[in-house]
Amino acid sequence: MSDIIGALLAAIGLLVTLTAFFTVTELLFPARIERIREVADEQPGRSLLLGSVNLLFFGAIALVFIGVAEDTGMDILALPGLLIAGVLALALAFGLTAVVQLLGERTTPGGSRLRRSISGSLGLILACLTPFIGWFALLPYAAILGLGAVILALVHGRKRST
Repeated sequence: MSDIIGALLAAIGLLVTLTAFFTVTELLFPARIERIREVADEQPGRSLLLGSVNLLFFGAIALVFIGVAEDTGMDILALPGLLIAGVLALALAFGLTAVVQLLGERTTPGGSRLRRSISGSLGLILACLTPFIGWFALLPYAAILGLGAVILALVHGRKRST
């Protein structure tokens, strides 16, 4: 029984923490998140493909660096791998925040930015807590879609400014 209560408390803590994280990220970087959200909305297929390719490629490179550092005992070789993993994690955070905004816009179209962030966060987090389908299908889909949208937004932003 105590395991069930612990799991329930962990789920509630995760729900509150991630909702706050997505909300604060969107409030701190509104223009960047809005651009990423637009790309995810306008080009979901391209974002998904680009996110998949980049996650596999850069994830493999990071793992190779970390693995070589562990095998050789030269810990300094893990630094590039950790840097790549950190950049991927940052891009995933921005991408998931944009996906949350997209969901919030669709669930509460007339709501404020804060209301959209909270409703999108709650919807995505609760849906991703669904056993198996949420864990292994929806969460990777949302994360990879967001990652691809981040990359496309960066590339299109640079092209537009030149």
